[in-house]
Amino acid sequence: MILHSLKHALAVLLFSLSLSAFSAWDITQTYIVVDRGSGDEFFAGAFNPDAAGIHNNRYYGNFQEGATFLLNGAQVRTTESGSSNVCGGTLYYRIYSSCDVAGAFSSLSLPFGADLGGGIEEWEATSSNIDILSSLDPGTYTLEIYWEAEGNLLNPVGCGEFKFDNNAGNYWKGFFDYDQLDSFRDTNFSSDPAWTGDTGSWLVVASSTAAAGATGSYTLRLNAPAIAQTDHISTSFSNWQDNQSWSFFFGRRAQALTAANQVSIWLFANESNLESATVDGYRLNVGDDSGGDAIKLEKITNGSVASTLIISAEIPNGRTDFGIAIKVTRSTLGEWELYFSTNLTTITTGSGAIASACPEELATISAGTATNNDYAVTGTGYFGISVLHGSSATARTTQELDQIRIKGVAVVIIEGCTDPAACNYDITANSDDGSCEFLSCAGCTNSYATNYDGSAIIDDGSCVFPDIVISELHYNPDDVAGYTDANYEFLEIYNNEAFSVDLSDWSFVGITFTFPALSSIAPGEYIVIALNAATYIW
Repeated sequence: MILHSLKHALAVLLFSLSLSAFSAWDITQTYIVVDRGSGDEFFAGAFNPDAAGIHNNRYYGNFQEGATFLLNGAQVRTTESGSSNVCGGTLYYRIYSSCDVAGAFSSLSLPFGADLGGGIEEWEATSSNIDILSSLDPGTYTLEIYWEAEGNLLNPVGCGEFKFDNNAGNYWKGFFDYDQLDSFRDTNFSSDPAWTGDTGSWLVVASSTAAAGATGSYTLRLNAPAIAQTDHISTSFSNWQDNQSWSFFFGRRAQALTAANQVSIWLFANESNLESATVDGYRLNVGDDSGGDAIKLEKITNGSVASTLIISAEIPNGRTDFGIAIKVTRSTLGEWELYFSTNLTTITTGSGAIASACPEELATISAGTATNNDYAVTGTGYFGISVLHGSSATARTTQELDQIRIKGVAVVIIEGCTDPAACNYDITANSDDGSCEFLSCAGCTNSYATNYDGSAIIDDGSCVFPDIVISELHYNPDDVAGYTDANYEFLEIYNNEAFSVDLSDWSFVGITFTFPALSSIAPGEYIVIALNAATYIW
């Protein structure tokens, strides 16, 4: 009997091993479907038999407000044989700023799409219309994804086993910019956006080396010829708003700042040639030979400094290999403020912000404010960088710039009465429409007056006070029957009105007494106020 049972168990085992040997299922193709405004495009993961473009490390572009960037879906192609089964697929995705910690993945179910025969099936969604740009702030973003398939090796109707295309748990990452001037991930000066000027004197390096360095930062760096000269590049920008901000990474490598090695960051110029004798605008400038190196916000007229609006604290002389996150803000009234990520006086060699950091969030230390509205920051203007450098290898390759963001908030005009003293003052209004009026809420605002108006907020001088008179005052009398002078002091008041008067909370100057709540004096009535009431009980 035991021998028979062993034979039976061995047969079952051999049968199971036989099924396992001839059963298999796996992922054979993965891709996502995106639309950048010109229809569906397909980008693959690790399984790419059709030789489609690869999602990983792809730069999808610099999208401006109103642009199209949709995640329309994805596909997982699977194969099965023997007693195996495949149940479905899922795309997992998340979108996050380079300034933020990655959040949780969202999932997109991929239902059955097609049976291609020979155990090959497709699981796909191609019309999901997920707006990747929805609710994003300006910045550089990661679109991170992975695929999952569900099946079962031995059960032809079973599920519960999973296989992944997830880059060994590191996931697949593509990148894009939104409403950002440039992060230089496209590594060119010809588009998104186009830069002009001395473009041959600049290059994009894969990794910044200023300060502690930043791997994979894709940073703009000066790469000028061995000539002491000025090299600039600029790009046009027209999406100016009422309240504007500029933020960027400023990096220096081996060359210290001097009068012969200066840097100007042009926030707004009226022409693309930043070295022109007719250029007007606003810029930051740093580098001189007198004391430390302050960063100055300057107004430029016809290529020369017309006025210096803000002067920062000074970077100590001789400092090299450092980084600063810088932010500048300007209101619609021309109120400027300059911010840094660090106290400039404490900068040391090898210290400061790095090129992959987020300048807008790091630059929180104010260097001062100023007001100037001489040039309207509107229409087509230019942002750029101009560097005066020496001819040495260190001087002509020392400057770095990255993470350039220009953004603003348009002011919504709300008309109404803006005078806080008016009856119809509108706290939400920012444009006075001439409707302010001062009569409907005018009246007597003194609660002790007989004509007090609780709804009035503007006193019109009409208050009338009841005719309550001090009819007698007994001060410092002689001692009587052992009482002290104070016991015989009193004050008498008289109501000369034809109506009762509420005395609640009335008090005197020079006498410590306040009438309690609900106190009143009848017409023609006298009231005596004394320290010792028993002295005057008749």
